[in-house]
Amino acid sequence: MRDDVELLEHATSIRGDISDHVACGYCRANMIRTNASCPWCRTEMVWRNLYGFLDGLKGTIGGSAAKGTDHQSLANLLTFWQEYEMTRSRSDLGQFAKDLCTDSSLAAHVKRGLENQVA
Repeated sequence: MRDDVELLEHATSIRGDISDHVACGYCRANMIRTNASCPWCRTEMVWRNLYGFLDGLKGTIGGSAAKGTDHQSLANLLTFWQEYEMTRSRSDLGQFAKDLCTDSSLAAHVKRGLENQVA
């Protein structure tokens, strides 16, 4: 068995034994990317509830918090990240970091920030 096999987190409580509802990191990443439900019981998965949260976090990074002019937005950004980091598995954090690093709008934002940086 692979080292990265984990129990899938269902969004709602399920009756019965779900101990065999597991997937490796590669399969979980594909399920997250396609917003899939559990392949065994077709129940909604936790990550389906996270898409709005993650989009909000990306929006905060690219919004007023990124300009550094709104201290409350900067504090909210850190709160968002801390909440995500404390409630998600290590593999979910890795998947989100990969998504964040390959997000073209965020890359453009970072590029603008570097270009506007005072020497």
